[in-house]
Amino acid sequence: MGDTLVSNMLINLLEPEFIRKLEYLSILSRKVFKGSLKGEHRSKRKGTSPEFSDYRNYVAGDDLRYIDWNLYGRLEKLFLKLFLEEEDLYVYLLLDTSASMDYGTPGKLDYSMKLAASLGYIALTNMDRLCFMTFDNNIHIEINSARGKGQFLNLLRHLQKIKQGEITHLNQALKNFAMRFSKPGLVIIISDFFDKDGYEEGLKFLLYKKFDPFLIQILSPQELSPDMSGNIKLIDRETNIVKEMTLNQTIIDIYKKNLTAYIDNLYNFAAKRGFQHILTSTDCPFDNLIMNSLRRGELVR
Repeated sequence: MGDTLVSNMLINLLEPEFIRKLEYLSILSRKVFKGSLKGEHRSKRKGTSPEFSDYRNYVAGDDLRYIDWNLYGRLEKLFLKLFLEEEDLYVYLLLDTSASMDYGTPGKLDYSMKLAASLGYIALTNMDRLCFMTFDNNIHIEINSARGKGQFLNLLRHLQKIKQGEITHLNQALKNFAMRFSKPGLVIIISDFFDKDGYEEGLKFLLYKKFDPFLIQILSPQELSPDMSGNIKLIDRETNIVKEMTLNQTIIDIYKKNLTAYIDNLYNFAAKRGFQHILTSTDCPFDNLIMNSLRRGELVR
């Protein structure tokens, strides 16, 4: 019974062949967080270990002590020294389950659940401390501080039970999260980031509490490039507000311009504060997101 349950969940969420690829990856954080236990894997992170590993580009907010000034003198570009360090990284996975995520083909929530399962598996395989929670207008704790690959089945069970939530309130959910968890760590937020009240205050509060945010914005092809015209009725999935309008190419162009500005503002907000924002569409091949986009964004290696 147990093996059958596991197989069904893996088929629904992740292909076994893809899971084997995840075995070779680890999650990275821009910051070093001291844990109560030593992790059983060695991670390339900014640290004080004497064993030098690699370089990466300097970003605003990095500790100036780890800049290689000799390299700067030769290349006139700032690079940060990375070291091999054994550590216990807390990985907080925050999955948006608000009503706006129940949209698109492929669906945003289904795609996000697969992403959460993948990142959770990588964290558990590398003996990081995994905390998994969902949010809409509040935070809902599903798993608190799991460790080890044996906990992956538990993560899948929680993902299988996920139901659509209510109205998004990012600021409130993120503040509640930061108040409830005292251990700083990497906070991976998987969301469409659609919230009329914004996201700025919640993200600023995470930084104030010494967390390291990583934003993964999930949008559907229908949101990025609408294929509609004529007289239509739009219904807001979270507020049920109805708006009737005549859709033509001029209106679509205005919509695309506004959406691009919204995405750019989120990206710039993160970049100015030294953390990452990745945008993906649900029609992006899933292995490409993990193996390419998130690697380039320095979330996994």
